[in-house]
Parts: sequence; structure tokens; C-alpha cells
Amino acid sequence: MELVMAEFLMRRRSRRRYYYDDFDDSSSLGSDDSDDDALSISSILPSWQTIEKMDTASDSLYKKEDAAEPGVVRLLLDRASEVTAQVTSCAVLESHVPPLDENMLIMVAYWAFPQDLELMKLFASLSSKSDEEWKKGERLVKEGRVRDVRQVGFMVTSVICTKSGRGQLDEIEQKVSITFEKQRITSSSCTVCQNQVWCPHIIATVIYRIIYPKKVPVHAPVTETLSTLSRDQLQKLVQYAINEDPSGILGKVFMRIDQIRDVSSAENASHGAPDPTFGTSFDGQSHWELTLDEMEKNLMSEFKYGGTLHDFADTYDERARVESSMYKHYLQRVVDLVLTGEVETAGRVLYVIGTALFRLMEGNGGYGAWKLKSVLHEVGKMWSRYIVFFRGENRDRLIKAAQEHNRNASLSVTYQKDSKWAEAPSVTVMHTCQDTGSEVINCRPTSPFYETLCASLLLDPPDVYRALLEGKISPLEGGYSEPVPVMLLRLAAIRQWSKTSQKEVKRQICQLGVVILHKLISLTKKHSIMHEKEENKYYSETAGPSDVYCDGPPRKRRRRTRYKEKKIEMVKGLDPSAQLEIEEEKSEGMSKEQMAYSLLYISHLVHSSKISDMDAFSWHVLITATLQGLEMSRYRLIAPPDTVAAKEHCWLQTLENQLVTYLQEVSLSSTAMEKKEKICAKFISQLLSQGLDFYKGAIPVVLMYALVKCSPDGDKNALQLCVNMMCHSTNPFGSFTIRHLEITSYLTYRTEYQKHFENLISCLEQTMNLFFSRVNKTQESMLMKLLYHLERIVDADIMYMMYKVLEANQFRLNSKNHKVMCTRILLHCIRQYNKDQSWRQFSLLTSSILDFLLLLSRDLNIKFLKLVLPHWADLSRFFSGTKLKVLTEKMKEHFTKSSIPRDLVQMLFKYFESNCMHDEESCELLTFFEAGDESYMGALQKISANAANYTARALLFVAQLENGRQEAVSTTLDVFSKEVHCLILRALQRLEIEKKGKTSRLEWSISNSSVNSYLKWVFSCLSKKPESDILKGEQFSEITDQMVKTFPDDPEIYLSFFRSIDSCKALLNKAKEKLGSALLETYKNHFTNVLSYSNHSAYPGILREMNQAYQNCKQFVENGELSFIGVLRHIRDCNRGKKKLLRMMEQDFPNLVFRKNHKQSVKDK
Repeated sequence: MELVMAEFLMRRRSRRRYYYDDFDDSSSLGSDDSDDDALSISSILPSWQTIEKMDTASDSLYKKEDAAEPGVVRLLLDRASEVTAQVTSCAVLESHVPPLDENMLIMVAYWAFPQDLELMKLFASLSSKSDEEWKKGERLVKEGRVRDVRQVGFMVTSVICTKSGRGQLDEIEQKVSITFEKQRITSSSCTVCQNQVWCPHIIATVIYRIIYPKKVPVHAPVTETLSTLSRDQLQKLVQYAINEDPSGILGKVFMRIDQIRDVSSAENASHGAPDPTFGTSFDGQSHWELTLDEMEKNLMSEFKYGGTLHDFADTYDERARVESSMYKHYLQRVVDLVLTGEVETAGRVLYVIGTALFRLMEGNGGYGAWKLKSVLHEVGKMWSRYIVFFRGENRDRLIKAAQEHNRNASLSVTYQKDSKWAEAPSVTVMHTCQDTGSEVINCRPTSPFYETLCASLLLDPPDVYRALLEGKISPLEGGYSEPVPVMLLRLAAIRQWSKTSQKEVKRQICQLGVVILHKLISLTKKHSIMHEKEENKYYSETAGPSDVYCDGPPRKRRRRTRYKEKKIEMVKGLDPSAQLEIEEEKSEGMSKEQMAYSLLYISHLVHSSKISDMDAFSWHVLITATLQGLEMSRYRLIAPPDTVAAKEHCWLQTLENQLVTYLQEVSLSSTAMEKKEKICAKFISQLLSQGLDFYKGAIPVVLMYALVKCSPDGDKNALQLCVNMMCHSTNPFGSFTIRHLEITSYLTYRTEYQKHFENLISCLEQTMNLFFSRVNKTQESMLMKLLYHLERIVDADIMYMMYKVLEANQFRLNSKNHKVMCTRILLHCIRQYNKDQSWRQFSLLTSSILDFLLLLSRDLNIKFLKLVLPHWADLSRFFSGTKLKVLTEKMKEHFTKSSIPRDLVQMLFKYFESNCMHDEESCELLTFFEAGDESYMGALQKISANAANYTARALLFVAQLENGRQEAVSTTLDVFSKEVHCLILRALQRLEIEKKGKTSRLEWSISNSSVNSYLKWVFSCLSKKPESDILKGEQFSEITDQMVKTFPDDPEIYLSFFRSIDSCKALLNKAKEKLGSALLETYKNHFTNVLSYSNHSAYPGILREMNQAYQNCKQFVENGELSFIGVLRHIRDCNRGKKKLLRMMEQDFPNLVFRKNHKQSVKDK
């Protein structure tokens, strides 16, 4: 008996193969068994009537194998019954000759019910949009509402009692029946939920049967049970059944009796009758097919009207896609089915999902077609992985469906293509090593599922591939080689479908990943500055002289050919595109972008597996490939902007950052650390010897950061690499196309693309911080070279970053030369800010730069003044007046006014007579001189001679400063000295010019608000002198004449002047004579301008203002009341169409309205 059972189990085990083996339909297993085997099995089964009557000591036989108590060994008979129930259908069991006895059928029927609760939950979730139905079923079991559960053969029935809506005491009974075989449910029915495949009542029955198998009595099928009854027992059974329900059963019984007695009927001719408890009474779609149909309906509804599709991450980041609800609800369940051993089931589900998506895309009726493209693209990849990993009926179904979908795809529908930047290259016909099969004839590469068809042509991998995955050989021992896209597809299939342990999957990924990286390194050598073949060098280092012998070229020849790239042979008469195809063929059909991504992605996978016991060769390949992938990522930085999407940038940036982190964490073994240090040192040496011109402007910043980060602290070559990277160009990122994208707004640029550019800046910033933290006094020349180069940088972003680096490391810049260079660098930033709009971000650093300059001025003293004064105009435009005054006061502390150096005086003179526009803050430098000395008077003459380049505020400031020094004047008839008077007149003339450049009086008043304070000072000075002296002099008349020219439409200036001299009657009368008519003219221009753009709501305010103007004219204008009527007449004539304005002038403000006799009444008064 043991030999028979062992042979049966070994035959079953030989059918379960996971990698590239046939997964045949297990239903044929029973038919393959011989009758002798079945007879032997049935002859050894015990004579049990029902499972319920078994002894409690045998309860352990029916627990799950993983739930068995430690030390308890299951009987071989029990195990054989379980295996038989898993693989043998009811039809085989029923037709077996000789028939199996009742006891054996009871045991097989017991194990034929599904045993895995999680698998049943997974099946139930396929046809439902949420887990709510399953939770309801669990709740019914917990509340004890599952009753009268009984198993007869291969059918389980139950009664579910639920509360009615009329009251808590009323209950409704739902009757459930479930048929099954081979641990699969074949059909189900519920008296309430007739249209649902998995209703809560069916789920509750399944849960109860799996959790409490000992509480469910198990009987043999009805056919076997009836065969054991005598004629009297059968008669008694029928009579009892009719007596319980005469109206329901009696008619049906006699109808069947009449049919059986009828010689011509089919029932009379048949040898038996259908037995619902033996799985033979089922007619129609199976329960599994109904589940798939329901899943397809839900999926079509979800994708057509949104649902879980809206949160599907449109990204190349695998983690983000897996976390989306859509992936978890559909695609992840396919993976879960495979991991539970349901390969064929997973294939069917995958087929339904892909077909439904394709129909939606072709119908153009889907919600969010761009997301549908992404989902369909992902499903197409899963089809390819399934086909290359499994064999069986569903694989053929997928191939046939892929062929139909590809050929029937509409040309008007655009499907998502593979990304050459952020996806592994697809398998094509050239990778199959076969002639084009029927699967890809007349198929289009641009249509969906083309890679699936190409993958179907792949041959089974060689035995060395299996040996590599099983760990029998190492990657160094090699032998396995296929095109890189094929190996990448096999690796992706292992990651998704392998059912081995997580640790074993990681080991397989590591083994295969090293082989792929080794081949990619050889394919991408011409794109790397590392021209020497690292793997051959490794062989020569590890192998002895007898193992590897290579007689290199002579020394002279070696010198000539070293580091020179082999020229590509061009074919005459061939266009560049054809030449490119030849180059891609040499690279196995992959472009440099695809090879770069493959290096990054596979390196990431191998690093993330965290296998610490890799051999030296694997570590060497992994670290070399990581650095080479970071090096080749430079192509993305200079690619045309329309070829790289933002999501591609984002995913690649994530990979680069993670690889840098992995390189820093390579400390799991001494071998890994040693390899990392050697390879990084070799890379740095090559970069220094060859120079950065090799990259043609596309400097791999992330690679540089990784090399510097992984180098020892005292590595002089790493420091030199930092200097060379910064000093290579004044605009290192000038050729990066990501900075030249056409954008609609700054916000769009920042959200989609700026993050990637900021990552590059961040890497560069961290690299330079490492440089400053490691450089010492012995590398002074490196530091000075770097600082000198920073003064010539024209890139605002890089300079902004370098300023933050200098600010953070200013305590390390101790020498005087360092501080001088830092001052020059800050002045360079300020100059560029004033010249270039792209430097406007430095406006955020005004306070920080001021603090930095104050710190430098404390240490440099006079040297600081000599550096800063030539650029004072730029400082005046960069800093506010308050900040500039703080800097000026700080600079005064470094010398006394009597001992100012001569060269500094000449420098100030040169600044005062420069052609740049000088503002009020610029004239603060006059305070450096002693008032009245020779230098002061020379500076004053320079300012007067160059008054055209000074603002009105600056001239008035100098006038006020000089007037305070000279309280006594040369003649009593003048108010000011000649110099001050000249400055005031030129200031008023300058104001006249400045006002012409302003579009409105409001704009001018806002920009020159401080001018009013200076004008009030002038007016107050005029009122302090005796009236007789002022009237005899010429200054009063010249100032008032210039005021008329300067302020033709600003009445407030005139009013301010009148009020300041109101106490001087003689001056006031003379001012009225000169400025009265000007005041009236300003009011006329002012009100005409205001009413031209005002609406009805503004009229009351304007009329109040007119009333006030009327009062002012009466006070400060000769015959002001009469003269103001001319202003009113002009306003009335210009606004005749504004009836409301005229009516308001007549009704509400009668003192401003002139009537026919108004003029005469005024004359009479």
C-alpha cells in the first residue's frame, strides 16, 4: 500500500513545474491512471459511513497540513485522499471501473471542498468592486446565522437566517447550495441573491465549511447512498418525502415515473440519472466563468466611468503604480493568484483584463483615455512576462488574443509607446533567434501587444540559465548569454511571477542582474571615459600567469592608441539614419538612452536585493555598472526638450539618488569596500587625466558627487575633481536643455521640471560643501583657483548655490586673500543682478549679503573700501537706502576724515563724475570728507559739473548738506549761496525731465515721495530771510519761474509753497503774481483729466475737491473767485454730455455754479 501511495504522489509531484514547464489541465490526470491503481487505492480505504461518526482521535487528519500539531504525522491514506480530491474530477470518479466504495468517496468528497480561505477570498474579490461582501459573510458566521450545514457528496447546503426589516425577532431563511470538485466551486445558488455569483450568504457558507469542517456532516453522494438501501427502505424514503410536501413533490415524482416507464423516452434509454451531489447535474456556465464575466462587467464599468482608474499613477515609478487602487484591485490579484499556485486561473484573469481594456480603447468611450493607455501598456508588459515564464493552455490563449488585438487595432487610436528613457527595451523580432513566425506576420510594432508576440517566439533558455538561477554556477563562470532585452524580460518575469521565497527571488535577481550588467558594461564602453575593459583587467588580476596570458601591443603603439576611441566605419552612400540603425544593431537594437536606463535600473535592483555574500567579481561589476549608469545619465540633460517627459525625469532622478545612497552604504563586506575604493579611484584618475571635455558640456553631476562622496577624506584627486568640475566653464549647465523649455508660466516650470534641475544643483552644492570641509592649507592653490573662477560665473542658479556654500563655510576662509576674493565674488553677484533678469533671485539675499559684506569689511579695512567704491553704483541699485547707509557708516569706521588715503579720494572723484545715474544714497559718500576742505570742495565741483547724471533727490540732498555747512552767504540779497542755488535749480530742472517719463501724476508722486520733503526745506529757507532782501534778489524769481515749468499739473506743490510764505505778505503777493495763474491752470488740467475717466459714483468726491480748489483760489490768487469761473466754464464745456454732473453742480454746490447774472453779481461785490 505504501508503495502504491508513494508512486501516486511522485507522479503528481512530477507534474508541478514552475519555470518554463507545461501546466497541463489537471482534469486529465484521472483518465491517465490505470484501473489497477484505482482498484488498489479503493481496496485499502477503511469502511467509514460519515465523517461525523469518526472517532475524535482522528480529528488531526482533517486539519490543514500547516495547522497540524508538532510531531503529529498524517496517515498516508489521508494524504492520498487529499491529493486525489485535488486532481480528480467527479466525472472520473463516477465512471471509474470498478466503482469506488462509499467510504473512499466520503474521504475524497471531504477534501474536494476548497481548503484555502485566502484563495476563496481572492476568487470572491474578482467579481466584486470591494471587500464589503466578504465582510458581510464573515459577520454572518460570527453572529451564528449559518445553520443546518450539510455536505452530501460534492454538494454543500446550508440555511442562512437573517433579520427581517419588520422586527428584531422575525428572521428570513435563505437556502444556499454549492457544488464543487477539485477544490473548486463549480456552481452556487441562493434563494434570495439569484443574480449574484458571490453573495454574502454563499460566502458565509464557504467560510463556515472551511473554518469548521468537523461541524459539517459529510455523506456519500446520493447515488452511492441509495445503492445501499433495500427496496423497503427506498419505498419508505419516497413515501416520507411525499408526505412532507405532497403538492410539491407528488406531481414531479409521478411525472418521472411515467417517463421512465415509457419505452421511447430518453430517461428509459439512459443507464442512470443525473446526480447533483456527484457534480453531473450542472448545466450552463460554471461558477468560475460567471465570476470572470462579473469581473469583466465591473472592470468595464470602472474604466468607462472612472472608478479606481482616476488614482492610477501615471508614472514610471513601480512603487507608485503598485500602491494605486486600480493596481491593487485588478493587476495585483493576478500576481496573488500566481503566488498561490493558480497559474491557469491567473492567466484567464489576465486575459479578461487585457481584452476589456483593448475594447475600451478601440471604442473611444473610456474615461481618461490617457490613463487607459498607461494601464493597457502595463497589462501588455504583464502578458509578455506571463508568456515567457509559463507554458500551458492559457499561454496559447494570450498569444492568440495578442495576435488578434494587434491586427485589429485601429490606426486612428494612438497607443502608448515604450519610453526609451525610463523603460527597459522591449523584445523585438531580432532578439528571438528565429525566423518570423506566424504570430507576428502582418502585425504592427506600433500596435499593442507586439512585444507579447515577439516574446512568444523566444526559445527556452539553456540549461546554464537554470544553473545560474539555482546557484550552481556563479556569474563569473558564465556561459549564459542572450540579447539584453531578452534577459531583462526574463528578469522582470522572475520578479513578478516567481513563487519561491523572497530571499531566493532576491538571490536570483542578483545572479541574473550581474550577468546583465556585465554585458551592458561591454556594450556601453564607448560612452564612458573608462576605456579599459575592467572585467578583463579583473581577470588578469585574479588569475595566475598560466590562466590568462595576453601579449599586449608594443609600448610605442600602446601610447599612441591609449584612450583613443575606435573610429566607426562609415558606409559610403548610406544616410545617417541607416548608419544609426547599424550602430543600434551592434548594441543589440538598443539606443544609448535605453542602455543608460538599463544600467541604472538593474543596478538599483541588485543593490536593493542586499545580498552581502556576493563574490568579488559580482561586486566589481555592480559598482562599475552603477558608476557607468550615472555617467551615461548625462545624455538626458542635453536631450531635446520634447523627447523627455517630466515623469521620465522624475523616475530617473529617483533612481540616481537611490544609487548614490547605495554606494555610500556599500560596507557589508571588506571585499565590497575594497572594490568600491579602487573603482572610484580609477574613475577619478581617468577624469583628471582625460579632462571633462570628453563629455562635451554634459557634465554628469550626480556621478561627480558620488565619486567625491565615496572617496576618502584626504583624497587630493577628489578635491582636484571638484575644482575641475567648477572651473571647467563659466556656465557649466549652459548646454542643459531642461533650462530652455518653452513654458507657459513659472509655476508650471517649477512643478514639472524644476525639481529635477534643483536635484542637480543640490548634488553640486553637496559636492562643493564636501570640498570645503576637506580642503586644508596644503591645497591652498586649489581653493584660490576655485574662488578666482567664481568671479566669472554667469549662471545665476550655480552662483546662487555657491553663495550659500560660501556663506556656510565662511569660517573656513581665514586668510586675507580668501576674504578679498569673497568680496569680489559678492560684488560680481550684485553686478550681474543689475544687468541680468535671470539673477533676480538674489533679491532674497540682500540682508544676507549685507551681513557678509560687513563681516568682510571688518577684516579688510581700507582694502575693502578700495574694492567696493568702484562698484558703489551697483550697490546703490541692489541695496535699499537703509541698508546702504548701514554699510556706509561701517566703512567710515576704518579711517578718519582728515587721513583719508589719496588714492581713495581719487577713486571717489572718479565715481562722482561717472556717467551712471546717481541717487540720494550715492551722495552719502560725501560724508567721507571733512566739510569745507579741499577734497570736499573738489567732490562738490564734480557733482555740480555732472548734475545731468544725478537724480533730483540726490541734487537736493547735496544742496541741503552744503547749505547746512554754509549758513553765511556772500550777499544779503540772496537766500542761498551760489553753489546751493545752482543745485536747487538743476534739481528742479531734473524733476521736470523725470516727470515727463512718468505716465501719470500718481506714478510720479509715488516714485518721488521724498522730493516733497526737500521742497518744503527750500520753501522754509525762503520764508526765514527778510522780505525786503528776498524781493531785491533774483533767486526767488528764478526758483518760482522754474517751478512753473516743473509743476504744470501739480497744485499741491503750489499750495505748499503759498502756505510756507503765508506769514510774509510781500512775498505772498509776489508769489500770487507769479504763480497764481499757474495754480489755476493746474486745476483746470487736473479736473479735466480726472473727469475723463470717472463714473457717476466719483462725482460727489470730485465736486468736494472743486469746492476746496475754489477756496484755495480765493485765498492765493488775485481775483481768485472770478478767475475760478474760467476753470468751471472749461469743465462745463468739456463735459456737456454728463447731465448728472451738471445737475449736481447746479443743485448741490450753488457757490460753484455760474449763472447768467453771476458774473455781474461778482463784479458788483
